Amino acid sequence: MKNQLTLLFFVILITNALANDDIDLQVRLQNQNQLTKDSIIDIFIERGNLKELFKVWHSIYKLDYDYNSEEGINRYRVFKANLKKIQEHNRVNQDYKLGINEYSDKTDKELENYFKIRAITPEEFRQSTKRFLVNLDDYDDSQENEPDPPQTNKNEPDPPQKSALDYTLDFTPIRNQGSCGSCYAFSTVGSVEGNYVVGNRIRKTPVSKVVLAPQQLVDCDYNSSSGNWGCSGGWMKHASDSFKTKPPMLESNYPYKATLGTCAFNSGKLSPVRVTGYESPKSGDTGVFTLLQKGPIAQCVNVQSSFYSYKSGLYNPVCNTTCHHAIVLMGWGTDKTLGNYWLARNSWGTSWGLSGYFKVKDVGTANGYSCMLGHPSFSMRPITN
Repeated sequence: MKNQLTLLFFVILITNALANDDIDLQVRLQNQNQLTKDSIIDIFIERGNLKELFKVWHSIYKLDYDYNSEEGINRYRVFKANLKKIQEHNRVNQDYKLGINEYSDKTDKELENYFKIRAITPEEFRQSTKRFLVNLDDYDDSQENEPDPPQTNKNEPDPPQKSALDYTLDFTPIRNQGSCGSCYAFSTVGSVEGNYVVGNRIRKTPVSKVVLAPQQLVDCDYNSSSGNWGCSGGWMKHASDSFKTKPPMLESNYPYKATLGTCAFNSGKLSPVRVTGYESPKSGDTGVFTLLQKGPIAQCVNVQSSFYSYKSGLYNPVCNTTCHHAIVLMGWGTDKTLGNYWLARNSWGTSWGLSGYFKVKDVGTANGYSCMLGHPSFSMRPITN
């Protein structure tokens, strides 16, 4: 009750600030945590004044344009259209909900360009990897899994019972890749960070969490012929291999800039983490879960329009094995109402999804463990010290 009264009082202050063009409003809103920001937005959605809502949302996320401008008016139109799609979806879909986030003034096409989303099929991935290989021992046999269309396991026995897994506490805070197609770098770094902590805990030699540098992969693993293109996408397996010759540095020593730069690798400032290789699942659903029990997995996923506005619930899009975007698969669980799900971590900031995380419905497919998580050949678990 006290929190509700505090929130209501804050909303009254915001309303008065909007009426009086209070320039301190933006500062006060940005200092709130994400849960409070979401709650404020929900209240203004219920009030029904879309212009007022847009001004509050604009202040919360400190957009680099004035809403009292031609661009501001155009962004308001896109914002309204996105809100309409969100509300229409939420009226009929029971599995997952969409919501407002910091990207809600952009069209799907703009977001595709912003995040440098690339569509890659399993076959294209295999061809890219074959060009990259120079040593037979590096060849990953899991790539030979043929990408047949997903089919539900209607006539097959149920897989072994899974137990809940959640590596959330082993991870550093959610980060934001910005307008750079570096998802593969964040996916690789995140899975390396997680496996370093989880692996050592399993070996009963606990270590401290580390924040590694995705910018190192963007700058130093750029190789257009092998399939890593800086801010224009790349592959986690290639990136993981690069850590064998240039071990990961800490982000504090190699800050993220969201743009392709000159490699600044410094062997005198290495993190304590070493990557010795990686492994991929031997099959679909059960193989991935078996691998996940050893530690988090870098995974390429299929991105569809609704994913940009995902807010909660078990995401359950149309089946597709095409890869667009890299994330970290970091758990599995069961919702008593909605069923089984895979827990994952994104790199689009805390305003997106479940404060940066998301849950994907485990629909039990014959050769792909989710309609979003694509094909097992895209999966990679780095092996660390």
